[in-house]
Amino acid sequence: MSASDDGPDPATNSRPKDLLRIVWDGIERGRLFVLPDSQSWAGPPTGQQCIVCERLIRAANEHEIARPDGSVFAHPPCYAAWYHESEIRRNRLDSSP
Repeated sequence: MSASDDGPDPATNSRPKDLLRIVWDGIERGRLFVLPDSQSWAGPPTGQQCIVCERLIRAANEHEIARPDGSVFAHPPCYAAWYHESEIRRNRLDSSP
C-alpha cells in the first residue's frame, strides 16, 4: 500500500494515509491485532462491520480473517493497510536481537 493520498475511498470514506493511522492506533490500543500472515478470504460483502474503519461493508468485496474466537471482516483497502502495518511489526520482531 502506498502512502500517497489519492483521495477518499468510496467504501471507507478514508484516505490511504488516514487508514494507516487508524490501523497504527488500533494496534497500539489493542483494538486490532497484528496479522500473523496474509491468510484471508475475499468474497462478496455480507453486511458485516469492518474491524478497521468500523463502517459497514456494502460494496466491492470484503476480507474475512479467521481467529480462534470468530472471524473479523475488513474492506479491501482497510485490510491492505492492516496487513502493511502488521508486516512492518512482524519484520521488526524478526530483526530484533
